[in-house]
Amino acid sequence: MASHSSKIKKGWNGPKELKGLPIEDSFRSHGIPLEKVKKDETEFSVLKNWLESYELSELLDAEFKPIPEILDILPEKDLRMGMTKHGNGGAIAKELILPDLQIYEYSSFEPAKEYASSMGRLGEYLRDVIKLNPRNFRIMSPDETESNKLHSLFEVTDRGYMWPVPFGSENIGPEGRVMEILSEHTLQGWLQGYTLTGRHGVFISYEAFMMIVASMVDQYSKFLKQSDLISWRSPVPSMNIVLTSNAWRQDHNGFSHQNPGFISSVLNDQCNKVNVHFPADANMLLATMEDCLRTKNMVNVIITGKRELPQYMSIQEARLQIKSGINRWVWAGNHDSDPDVVFVATGDYMTQETLAAIKILKEIAPEMRTRFINISELTCFGIGDNRNLCRISLREFRELFTADREIIYNYHGYPEDIKHLIYNHPDAHRFHIKGYVEKGTTTTPFDMVVQNGTDRYSLAIEAIEYASAVNNEILIKKGTLQKQLEDILEKHRHFIKEHGEDIPEVTEFKL
Repeated sequence: MASHSSKIKKGWNGPKELKGLPIEDSFRSHGIPLEKVKKDETEFSVLKNWLESYELSELLDAEFKPIPEILDILPEKDLRMGMTKHGNGGAIAKELILPDLQIYEYSSFEPAKEYASSMGRLGEYLRDVIKLNPRNFRIMSPDETESNKLHSLFEVTDRGYMWPVPFGSENIGPEGRVMEILSEHTLQGWLQGYTLTGRHGVFISYEAFMMIVASMVDQYSKFLKQSDLISWRSPVPSMNIVLTSNAWRQDHNGFSHQNPGFISSVLNDQCNKVNVHFPADANMLLATMEDCLRTKNMVNVIITGKRELPQYMSIQEARLQIKSGINRWVWAGNHDSDPDVVFVATGDYMTQETLAAIKILKEIAPEMRTRFINISELTCFGIGDNRNLCRISLREFRELFTADREIIYNYHGYPEDIKHLIYNHPDAHRFHIKGYVEKGTTTTPFDMVVQNGTDRYSLAIEAIEYASAVNNEILIKKGTLQKQLEDILEKHRHFIKEHGEDIPEVTEFKL
């Protein structure tokens, strides 16, 4: 890029030219301007003259150590750039005061009988975290705080905003703890600076647009890994990221807002600094957030929907599951003790579809034996150099997943995520992974799962196929059962084109 007299020259004060061609103030200064100094005497001479022009010898004694005049200006230990409290925030970080989760718990219900918005309940929890921690906790968000069901936050705080206040604005002010700006990379930078100075924060964004900062998060996880090697650096509060408004419910935004790629990006992290959580319901989301807010030196990613979905677990049950990230829900299966096929789900929408498939099979093929396993934290598969199911032994794995049955895994993101995590597991061949396969548009909620093969009917059709190999009763009825389900899918395809909404078999379905 050309420079002007009023601007600093590119490569200013470096070697000015080489063999008659300019280096300073030219594109040559941006690469490796002297690339052959070991072989080319002219280049070596240019480099030598340039380095000697700084006259560093005047600043060193006979033993090549800094002279006293230089040592005298070095700051005291705690005032050095990296060791000052402003750069070593972990040394002054205060633990958050967290409210009692029982206040927000959905309780006294049968699993899957009540519906609620996980993000709505999270908003109530974060509202009270702000109230209890008014000086060291902030929420970073694009202009989607209310869209993401976080209305409760504005009961205790505003959006952070300085003068002048635009006409017609609401919930804005200079003391606001919600940092809202439609610039994901700015928000990510704010959160990094905030946590590195010893404070706590949560970044909440649409799932598709976190890809904008994927590289920033990757660089930050590398920084955390390196900081572990520095003895005087104190651990800092974790970076907490919530992905919502995800690919499975973009009824009006469509294909442009359907991208779970950020999950894939953080799963590629080799620094053992990332946890990836998929809470299945509101209580698990609350327990997960509480756990994340207590961790240090980690990047915690939480993926959750904002629409009303079935509720399955108590707070106590959720806390038990997040310890391992994997759990067998005995109540969900049919003749669970000796299954013909094993269902697995990760993600709230995928859990709903998988449980719906199991219920349909209970009704049309009660002789089929099924088991359901929920995986709520993908890092239960292991990260870094241990990309297999390393948290559980092979014996424990086969107790959960059986020793030889086919496994239908309904996953929130790209199927390649799971394939990558289990590729060297001895039972990987039994996994049949469904997920987002880049098929989307502005369509109905159920059509999104149908297009990607993650819907209840497609799962049930596949389960019948696998079960027929080990269950003669299912083998006899296989064709009839599969045709019955295929007919419903065909009805769905015609119905949404004519009516613009999902079939009653889906909208009126109860788990």
